[in-house]
Amino acid sequence: MVDMKPQMRLTMGKSVMLLVCALVLCMVMVSVIGQMMGTMNVPKLRILIVLQDIFMFIIPAIVTAVIASRYPARLLEVDAFPNWKMILLTVLTVLAAIPAVDYIVKLNEAMSFPAWMADVEQAMRKMEEEANATTQMLINGSSVGSLIMSLLIVAILTGFSEEIFFRGALQRLLTPASGTPHLAIWVTAFIFSAVHFQFYGFVPRMLLGAFFGYLLYWSGSLWLPVIAHALNNSLVVLSTWLVNAGYMENRIDQLGSPSTTWDVALGSAVLVGGLIVLLKREASANQKLKSITNEI
Repeated sequence: MVDMKPQMRLTMGKSVMLLVCALVLCMVMVSVIGQMMGTMNVPKLRILIVLQDIFMFIIPAIVTAVIASRYPARLLEVDAFPNWKMILLTVLTVLAAIPAVDYIVKLNEAMSFPAWMADVEQAMRKMEEEANATTQMLINGSSVGSLIMSLLIVAILTGFSEEIFFRGALQRLLTPASGTPHLAIWVTAFIFSAVHFQFYGFVPRMLLGAFFGYLLYWSGSLWLPVIAHALNNSLVVLSTWLVNAGYMENRIDQLGSPSTTWDVALGSAVLVGGLIVLLKREASANQKLKSITNEI
């Protein structure tokens, strides 16, 4: 029977260093390309985002896996697929979490710094506004073509590229180094949220990152967090398009301004907790079934 463990060629420390070096190199390349493109418009921004996802996330993860492991697909956990029950429970969890996440976003946005850190707060709010402006520039539009393009780039490509880098590569490499998968999951979630440079969305994004991390840990398949991530982004893209087309008044990530109350958020959190318990049980049962099948 073939050993499906990654069988690392490099130590975990060297593997993480390789991943970081590849990221920095590709980041410089994308930055240079961005400077050469000049003033941004929607088509140029779409091209830049695609290049960013491919060169900054997908390529460093794959290069690191190929060099550092004898079984790169096993390291990235792209060689296993979740069953339909896990996919369904994941979809339901993402949908059920909308009010709770929305309420946490509202609390996070209400945070303020002490008076002596006013300059820091102002700088962070400026970064937040610039990031939001870029996102809106990318997904704005009311045509069907703009909706499809945004779903392909912001939902599917970004969902896959960020998951293969953060969960498939970084989390997997940090797990043995940290000694516990839980520490690796939360450290990766922290880094995942921090690199978006949006402080006023930091907490909900970190919680989402941790959820994606546990999906990988429980299922042993990168495709489950990819589905969850792509669905989460798709909801924002679709609701933005519906607002632009005149079918909705608020985007799905703006429902908490101010409609989502604490009791609705609490009910959402309780429902999410129940779904996560079911999801974990299903993933555990599926892993046991695979183990029995492999032994036969």
